[in-house]
Amino acid sequence: MTVNEEGTPDDGAARPLARRCRPVSAIAALGLALVCGAALIWALVLRHEEQVRAERETAAIRAATEHLEVLANLGHASAADVLAKLREGATGEFRRQLEGVGDPLFGLLEQGKVQSSGQVTDVALARIDDQRAEVLAQVDTTFVNTEHPEGQQRSYRSVVSLLWQDGRWLVENAETK
Repeated sequence: MTVNEEGTPDDGAARPLARRCRPVSAIAALGLALVCGAALIWALVLRHEEQVRAERETAAIRAATEHLEVLANLGHASAADVLAKLREGATGEFRRQLEGVGDPLFGLLEQGKVQSSGQVTDVALARIDDQRAEVLAQVDTTFVNTEHPEGQQRSYRSVVSLLWQDGRWLVENAETK
């Protein structure tokens, strides 16, 4: 064993080993930083995708709920406005069907003095992908007309099929069961 100028034992192998460890440590630290950075970016991308998915699901449920609540609050005095709102949120064959029911529907509603008020009481997303969604809903209404002036409670199960078009969900079909 040798002694260095300061009088402490000097192991000649320590310096070359330390010099060799510095680049390896730096490379390992850089590699670890890259892996951590990539993991962080991946986590942020996944979080963003989850937020986008949740927003689309919420928008689909909202579109179906709004459609059903507009329909549940149909009356002889407001039929034209209700039909216009329904058409605005519809697409395809369903929209064409709504465009064809105007005057005959207005006449029946006026003749029977029909008034319905209601709300969606339960709603669930059955399925969704990038272009289509299907929403299930329970709608409770009170239906008044000349035959039932005291009002009649009704509950409906509805299936609303939606299509993603121009950045929003439009009703492609609505069925009451």
